[in-house]
Amino acid sequence: MFNLSIYLERNFNKEYKEARKASRLLQEFAEFKGLEKSLIHEMCLGTELNKIGYVSLPKVITCKLKYNKQLTLEERDEYKKYPLRGIEILSRKYKKEYDNSIIIGIILESKERFDGKGFPLGLSGDQINETSYLAMIVIWFIEQICEGDTICEILNKLERDQGMVPQGIRDDFIKFITQKNDKIQEIIRN
Repeated sequence: MFNLSIYLERNFNKEYKEARKASRLLQEFAEFKGLEKSLIHEMCLGTELNKIGYVSLPKVITCKLKYNKQLTLEERDEYKKYPLRGIEILSRKYKKEYDNSIIIGIILESKERFDGKGFPLGLSGDQINETSYLAMIVIWFIEQICEGDTICEILNKLERDQGMVPQGIRDDFIKFITQKNDKIQEIIRN
């Protein structure tokens, strides 16, 4: 993980910092739910690496993403492939360290949705691992924070969005956010 982490931090600093925050928040959420430490560790690794596929994106796309510029339809289609490319990168160069269904699942499924409207495969419902749903909601939360939304605004969006994750996970996350606000604020600030 060390060499891969350094590369990501140097070349995709914003995304890497977001992934680190999401990983720390996921650890807190998973502990809140009472999950096993070994499972939490694997989930956190997958969350930290969820944007490894950015490495394969053309520079024009990463520049547009960095400066919040709109992608063309062709660029958007290319962008939606980054989770698949992330899996390819890991299997080619880091298979021994990361050949794990939890880690791979989170990288592949972190942009999928319960309602099937996500990417890259359009998976839905039980086709998506529960661990991926947990990571997905935390990654989304951190992305929203980094875009400037308040926790209150994010909770309102989450309550209106019935298709992101299963109802039970959404309810647990809302409960977690409301009960662990101080810890969440600490993670967001650092």
